Amino acid sequence: MYERQSRLGAVEPGVLHLPLTQDMLADILGLSAVHMNRTLQQLRRAGLVDYRTGRAILPDLPGLALAAGLSIADALADARNFGD
Repeated sequence: MYERQSRLGAVEPGVLHLPLTQDMLADILGLSAVHMNRTLQQLRRAGLVDYRTGRAILPDLPGLALAAGLSIADALADARNFGD
């Protein structure tokens, strides 16, 4: 989502605008609210994401991609090919 917003010129560097609450994110992802909160806390402690309602600050995009099991090249390619 960050890459898509970036291509549209709709992002601040390292900030993903995501106007959803933690409960909404949990529901979308099929997770419990407790698990969503714990996961965001782990990502915050690792310095990968600081989520606040409405936006996610992404101080270490390469580290986040690595934690997700992606290389930045893979993540960028997936973002560019989305919808093809």
